[in-house]
Amino acid sequence: MTKHSGRAAIASRLKHLGYTLRPAELHAICAQCKEIGDRKKFIYDDDLVSLVGAHIQNPRETYSLFSLHVHMGTGEKPMAEISLRCAKQNHFAIGTGDGAVDAVMKTIDQITGLQGHLTEYQVRAVTEGKDAVGEVSLGVRFEAKSEPVSGRSAATDVIESSARAYLSAVNRWLAESGRASTKKTRRALANP
Repeated sequence: MTKHSGRAAIASRLKHLGYTLRPAELHAICAQCKEIGDRKKFIYDDDLVSLVGAHIQNPRETYSLFSLHVHMGTGEKPMAEISLRCAKQNHFAIGTGDGAVDAVMKTIDQITGLQGHLTEYQVRAVTEGKDAVGEVSLGVRFEAKSEPVSGRSAATDVIESSARAYLSAVNRWLAESGRASTKKTRRALANP
């Protein structure tokens, strides 16, 4: 498949792979296929399976990634500029970290008001080649004695995939704990 493959072709291929998605899920997968197709020539079955797996495991999104910019260089402290969407509003922050992934996660923490502690972090290439989709799986603990919450995402950019996986864990924790999170989150949810 390529970025020019339409919704019907993607749905047909997914059905062949054993997946039947609701229209909203198919729409999200098609949008991700287009993004991946913009970065690499072909979208393989393994790419599709990884996208579906990450999407199906993700809970309802309280926060979604609107934009992500990471600046880094040799001898410089990595900086992340992130905008998250919550209740039809964008929330923006800039943060730094020991590496690009650390900067991204700390910046997400600034916006959400949460303090995540990474307990596990894995990246694997879904397909071969330099333009392969990178799948990130991680575990995050948001309270000292709580169980870690998992997050997963796939993208051709592992920093973006890391951000989306971390947000997946944030959203899962918010859903499982039954919280609207912090004052900042409750305020954002109350003022669409």
